[in-house]
Amino acid sequence: MGTQFKIKEANFFLRRLKQNSKSVRISAFYFSAFLSSTYSILYHLLTEYNEKFELGLKNIKKENFEKRANKQKNKDAIKFIKWYSDRLDILWNDKTCGKLMRLRHDNTHKYFEIPRHYILLSPTSKKVGIMGIEPTFGKTINDKKYNFMINKATDRFREDVNDFLMEYNQKPIKKITRKIVLLIPEIGHLDLESGCAKFLREVKKTVDEAYTNYPLFEK
Repeated sequence: MGTQFKIKEANFFLRRLKQNSKSVRISAFYFSAFLSSTYSILYHLLTEYNEKFELGLKNIKKENFEKRANKQKNKDAIKFIKWYSDRLDILWNDKTCGKLMRLRHDNTHKYFEIPRHYILLSPTSKKVGIMGIEPTFGKTINDKKYNFMINKATDRFREDVNDFLMEYNQKPIKKITRKIVLLIPEIGHLDLESGCAKFLREVKKTVDEAYTNYPLFEK
């Protein structure tokens, strides 16, 4: 089943994102792969139901599925594609999922653009500082150069925080949390890990609802 394979593939890329959250270049690679893999789950799901309802489509798109279902007067297929379309609308209208889906669509079909990356520096769970990093398309992202910039900014940020803490007779900190966030129009700053996790979670929810409401196999 292609759908289940793609879910496992998307989970793989999401884990790699989390494991490489400090590298702008590597996270950009895994982010692009994750978007494509997660987005394709929806198409593989449609392929499975094309087979279930025996529609015989070779070019499987939502519009083609709907036309063929109506032409064959396949009530079950019509009911399914209506549900599928409604669920897709929910994803597209979601602030996070919709923008990630559009970003994937634009990167695949229109132009390639790496979203502006930021390194979020935080001494606690509270977001208190951001350093901007903006990769430029067409130029190599030098890990050594950016790591030097990040480390330097982290040290400077730690010193500022400790100066503040010492002023109030509080214990200085040693560890600074670093996390990559993206700047996406109409979303603003999006935590790379939590944003991708939400996208995959909602897509998997769509798959689960499809299998529950429209079982692929008769019991």
